[in-house]
Amino acid sequence: MNNIAQKFPDEKITPGGPGFVYVQPLAELSAKTRPITRPGFDPVAAAEAQMKRVSAQFSYFLGEQEAVLRTRHRAFKQNPKDAGTYKALKAIVHEIKGNAPLLGSNAAGALAAPMATAMERCTGHRIVQATFDLVVSAICSALRGETSEKDKAFSDLIATLDTMNEKCVSSKTSDNKNKTSQAAGSASREG
Repeated sequence: MNNIAQKFPDEKITPGGPGFVYVQPLAELSAKTRPITRPGFDPVAAAEAQMKRVSAQFSYFLGEQEAVLRTRHRAFKQNPKDAGTYKALKAIVHEIKGNAPLLGSNAAGALAAPMATAMERCTGHRIVQATFDLVVSAICSALRGETSEKDKAFSDLIATLDTMNEKCVSSKTSDNKNKTSQAAGSASREG
C-alpha cells in the first residue's frame, strides 16, 4: 500500500498500471474548483484591477532602482578612485540586470547586462567615463520606459559595451601572460 493510501484510508484505491496507484477522492473535486459567483462580480474586471496594482508596484520599484542608480553614479563621479563607491554602483547595476526584465523593463536589463560585465572585467576603473555616463543615463531612461530595445542608439550602446568588454578581456589576458613570462624569467635567473 502506498503512503497516500495510508494517510487517507477512507479513499478508494485503484491500480493504475505497473508501479502506479491512483487515489480517487470520495467527493467530486470539480465542484470545489469552480469560481465563486456573486451578483455583480466581474472576474475580468477584478483581474484587470489587480494587474493595475501590480503594474504600479513594479513601476514604483523600477523608479526606486533608478533613484539608487543615479545616487550611486553621482557618488562614483565625485570620488572615482574610491573602491567602495565603485562596488556600490556595480551592485545596483547587477541588481537592475536581474530585476528589470522581470519587472517589465527588458531594455534596462539588456543595457545593464553588458555594463555589469564591463564593471567586472575592466578592473581599475578603466571604463571610459563618457560611455559609462551615457549607459547610466540610458538605463535610467529604460527604467522609466522611455527607451526601447529597437532604438538604434540602444543597439549602438550595447555594441560599444561589448567592444569594451572584449578589449578588457584581451588586455587582462595579455597582462596575465606578461606576469607569467616575468615570473618565469625571474625564476630562470634564480635557478
